[in-house]
Amino acid sequence: IDSKRGIARLRAIDELVGGLPRLWTILAGCITVELLDELVPLAMQTLEELVPYYQARLNDLAPSERKLVVALCRAETLGGATNRTVAELAIAAGVPESSANKLLRRLIDSSWVTATKPPGTDQRTSWYEIREPLLRYYVAYRREAGQPLGLVVSFLRAWFSPQEIRRHLVDADAGSVSERHLIESLSGSLQPSDALYSTADPAELLAGAREWLGSPDPVHNLVRSRLAAIVAEAVALVALRDRAAAEAAIEERIGSDSKHLQLIKSALTASEQACRQAGEKLKLESARGCVQAGLDAAAESAAASRDTTLEDQVALALLAHCWRGASGDPQGASDRLRAVERTVARLDKESPALALAVQAEAAHFACATDLNPNTLARVAEILNLRVEKLGHSHPDTLTSRQNHAYWTGEAGDPGTARDLLAKLVTDNEPVLGPDHPDTLTSRHNHASWNGEAGDPGTARDLLTKLVADRERVLGADHPHTLTSRWVAGYFGRLANLSGFPRRRGRQPSSDDAPSGFGAAKVGNAGHDRQVATALVESATAESGLLDELAVAIIRAIGDRSWERDELRSWIETWAEALSGTPGAEVVLAQLDAVRREMSGDPTARPGLPPELRKLMPRAKLRD
Repeated sequence: IDSKRGIARLRAIDELVGGLPRLWTILAGCITVELLDELVPLAMQTLEELVPYYQARLNDLAPSERKLVVALCRAETLGGATNRTVAELAIAAGVPESSANKLLRRLIDSSWVTATKPPGTDQRTSWYEIREPLLRYYVAYRREAGQPLGLVVSFLRAWFSPQEIRRHLVDADAGSVSERHLIESLSGSLQPSDALYSTADPAELLAGAREWLGSPDPVHNLVRSRLAAIVAEAVALVALRDRAAAEAAIEERIGSDSKHLQLIKSALTASEQACRQAGEKLKLESARGCVQAGLDAAAESAAASRDTTLEDQVALALLAHCWRGASGDPQGASDRLRAVERTVARLDKESPALALAVQAEAAHFACATDLNPNTLARVAEILNLRVEKLGHSHPDTLTSRQNHAYWTGEAGDPGTARDLLAKLVTDNEPVLGPDHPDTLTSRHNHASWNGEAGDPGTARDLLTKLVADRERVLGADHPHTLTSRWVAGYFGRLANLSGFPRRRGRQPSSDDAPSGFGAAKVGNAGHDRQVATALVESATAESGLLDELAVAIIRAIGDRSWERDELRSWIETWAEALSGTPGAEVVLAQLDAVRREMSGDPTARPGLPPELRKLMPRAKLRD
């Protein structure tokens, strides 16, 4: 209870019960609830215990008063407003407006109802709301034949962040009551269109697909291609569980008579075969390969089928090709997306978000494979189109702003990247929320580009604050939390150096691979050597270089081939820069130990410092 989460839950209960001691007693058990399987029965028990309490109180009201109270309780829809005017309530309750006015004054005096004049509304009009929020859930519970949906959803929103809810959604069974509660609780939690594939994480793909299938509002998402969502869910289940779980989900979604059943089954078969061929390979890498095989099979089948719409074909192709790029093949993604891009002109009017998503991802991976003025200009062009067609606050527009800032910095203009990200951080929070992964990523990138632009002290301070938030939201051992922590230490060391060399950006070429976010970017060897030499000459040489090395290893945890290659390149660059430098012997020995560990040398581990020894197994660097 003393934790931040405990205090937040106490506040949530206070909002639900309206401060009544009796209801506090009933809800006391909720403070320790963690799992949905525990929460649903507890909510039902709570509402059942409220039945005699509220039944007796409602029976004490006059019939017309009771109608107004019930109408006001039913006024709330999930995520909607809870207050209403006299005129609205009179119509809903079937009571004359003049009578409703007098009755509502009596209900205020007897503490059933509150009246307010919200700022920004006509101050001549009062808005009425039930004083005890739980009464609304009691009425809904009786109306829905004992289904505690409203209360459970409110609990979920108070208890868990959207990221935690999505993790629970991964474990739910398709079509289950738990899934329904979880999806309802995510209503209004916006996701950009790349949320399914940007991390190449099968769990994120599964959760995102279920949101697509369960949410009725497609306004802020890529496109609600039901076929693409069913395929994504099925292949993710094959990778994370087994084919039986995937087939059960398909049966729940479409039954056995769908014209797309053969297409979906072909995706399952491809995924299953890929998993078998992976054998004992790395778990995450093989899971990504299983998903890739299934998405590729579905996209190819859809393209050859007369039964699939162009929208379904493009959505499946987008998922397949972007998954490929996020898994470590940006060149393959770029080539395939350019081919799809030629077909999306026909979707521009009916599905502008989908057409723009294809164009945006094609531009992003083009920069990843060949960052030059033309590819950067294309990213900026897509950003302007998204602003024009989707609006400034659409999640996809925010994603384009993130990409534009990142590639601007990578092209050699860290100051502009820093300024663009400063504005993006401010704009992300009201749309996505302060704890959304994209908001946290924009904060990390903003801090890092501050450092790259020559202000390592500000970078250190911003990242130190971010680490606390990432620990709370993602956990202390999440790769993103680790990255922010080590980068904060890195810029902290640089802040203590005099004459810190400002990073000039890499020289783009067709051979450059995209760097992950964070410090320690490879590609400007002169700058790397200056920083390496300055760190070695400082009093904190060993710890400073250890921070840099840990950052590079953490960034390779994602099993992406380009990041493994980048880590090797990084080690070679620094080994060359430090060769012959007095005082660098210990660090050079550590670099050599990491290089040998990556190659599978069993004698390398004793040469690693403890901090790196525990990171290396997680990095899964052996080929």
